[in-house]
Amino acid sequence: FYSNPPDTQNPNVLIDFIKDFSKALGRFNDPGTGVTGNMHVGVTTMVGPVGVSWVNMTKMEIGPGMDGQPSRLIDERYFSGNELERRAMITALYNAGLLTRQEYDRLVSQGWRTTPNDMIGLSENKSIIAVSGYSRHDFGVSYAHSFPLDRYDFIAVGGTAKFVYGQRFANEISVIADGSLTPDAFTTGPNWLFSNVLGLDAAATGYSFTMDLGVQMLLARFLHLGIVGRNIIPLEIAWSDDSLDPTPLEPQLRLGIGFELFDSLILAMDIDALETEYKVKARILENNDWVEREIVVDCVRDLSLGVEWEIADTFAIRAGFNTNYNSLIEDRAKATFLASLGFGVKIGDIFHLDLAVMTNQFSAGEHDSTLGAAFSLGFAL
Repeated sequence: FYSNPPDTQNPNVLIDFIKDFSKALGRFNDPGTGVTGNMHVGVTTMVGPVGVSWVNMTKMEIGPGMDGQPSRLIDERYFSGNELERRAMITALYNAGLLTRQEYDRLVSQGWRTTPNDMIGLSENKSIIAVSGYSRHDFGVSYAHSFPLDRYDFIAVGGTAKFVYGQRFANEISVIADGSLTPDAFTTGPNWLFSNVLGLDAAATGYSFTMDLGVQMLLARFLHLGIVGRNIIPLEIAWSDDSLDPTPLEPQLRLGIGFELFDSLILAMDIDALETEYKVKARILENNDWVEREIVVDCVRDLSLGVEWEIADTFAIRAGFNTNYNSLIEDRAKATFLASLGFGVKIGDIFHLDLAVMTNQFSAGEHDSTLGAAFSLGFAL
């Protein structure tokens, strides 16, 4: 938008341009504006009766922080005429509300011109694109044991002790350089991602410990019940950078029930008993410096329904529905609806392949769109 500022000394033309530009930039600073990406990956294996696993959860946020202060959107060349022209331009900008009284007095005291570090003019603009990330590695050791109740029924109890290693990432890309917009800041693509996001070194590291526990029951051969508690030891990840607040390992409690209507058809439901808050970072310009604030964008209790039809003990077709039932009882929670479809292939106990896709796009033109995929591949040696 700023690649062709008006080539004029007419204050009225410049005033309209700056007002439009400031309004456009302000929209970028709405809370939650930006891009968020999540990736989960893991590996598990059995060592005798014990399971050993590694799970990584990584979240990256790319958010603009645009400096829409009108006085810092004015190219210094508009103050480059003779003193009479500069005085006329500065007075007109002040009368139009684009300069504060303090800024106006500063320009007057400087001889009706800008000077370095006076926080007036485009070269002083603080606009950035901020990249922040959080990565958590869980190294777990698991053990479970089942107890028979009668010929077919049983109850199984298991747990996982976890060592948690965390990493925090941060990067700021300046939008303004040498008094003009930096084209590279907006040239997104694979090279931009690798240079500014995927190639980041950790700004801070930390570690902690926690534990998961689970119970599963089979009753009357067709009724499955389960409960799992994650992070039941509510500790925190303390970071190597003392300026960063510790990250809590929030406890989670999930309940599940499944019905085997036939040998090949299963209906299931999972539900969260505890609320999970999802937060993003908002950047606010205070005293000409960006200050980071965390805001809650959603409060979630997850409800999932699904059906699986198995064919010849080899192929499986699955469909599911997911929603945030917390929206019925919590004002800050958003109502969400997500549908999924998938299939699986299993060859004995040696190999399995599962694939699923999910979306909330039920009609054209919907906002807050979600499109996802899950892939699982396993084999036994």
